[in-house]
Amino acid sequence: MSYIEIYNEVIWDLLSETPTEKGQGLDIWEDASQGIFIVGVTEIIASSTKEVINLLHFGSQRWTQ
Repeated sequence: MSYIEIYNEVIWDLLSETPTEKGQGLDIWEDASQGIFIVGVTEIIASSTKEVINLLHFGSQRWTQ
């Protein structure tokens, strides 16, 4: 599971342990084998619905105000 926000053309990783610094968003790349992907985005394998809800809550606290 990944959780991102795109705001003012900047991609923020809402599940990262360390918040992305102001103006330093993530990059989108396209690769022939992987397709389109976000470089460096956090990916977590959730094992339950409760874990997904907790991750969504954690990430929603990092939304740009």
